[in-house]
Amino acid sequence: MEPQEQSMFSGMRFLYRMIVVTFLVLLVGLVSFFFFKSSLITSKTNPDGSAIQPSVGAATPKFFTPTPIINNSSLTVEVRGGGKTFKTGQTINLQIKGSSDGLEIDGYDILLGYDPQAIEIGKISSNLSAFQIFQFKNKNYLTVTSIKRLNSQENTILHNTVLVKFTAVAKKRGTLKLEILKSARRESTKFVDKLVRVVVPKLIPLAVEIQ
Repeated sequence: MEPQEQSMFSGMRFLYRMIVVTFLVLLVGLVSFFFFKSSLITSKTNPDGSAIQPSVGAATPKFFTPTPIINNSSLTVEVRGGGKTFKTGQTINLQIKGSSDGLEIDGYDILLGYDPQAIEIGKISSNLSAFQIFQFKNKNYLTVTSIKRLNSQENTILHNTVLVKFTAVAKKRGTLKLEILKSARRESTKFVDKLVRVVVPKLIPLAVEIQ
């Protein structure tokens, strides 16, 4: 046999051995798993073969739900520069102010409810450099989520502080209402302080007349 053919033949035999060894290892692993699982099932049955029932009052995992803090904190929707009467098609400058009743705030969620048939809301921007915000549009409300920047050293105890600014354009005449919703779907309006406690603020809406 030529050296080249002998080398090829040796390589094929090595490959064949590796395939056989791999198959045997997998087979042993499957058999071991079967016996291990069988032992678990056996350990959970009574001597007569019936399943062991957990005793009443047995320890079960429970999830801790923190109690929200309800204090004198607040969120207010208002017109920048004042004003109660506007015209259809007119741009209205708006803002939301917040007070945290002495707590340092690290984030907040605001659910801004509105009628999309009556008003068009523009992009919302943060008025505080310490916070970055994210805006999500829903069917009849906007979700504004804000998180304090990790590198910020700014004191964020809120005292009637302007949190966000935005514009709106009225589409039709009548009383225009903008209100911060307490909750919608699985979301809720809240502050989160530096100790990661949920703070529930009072919510003050806005109503203006559109001519």
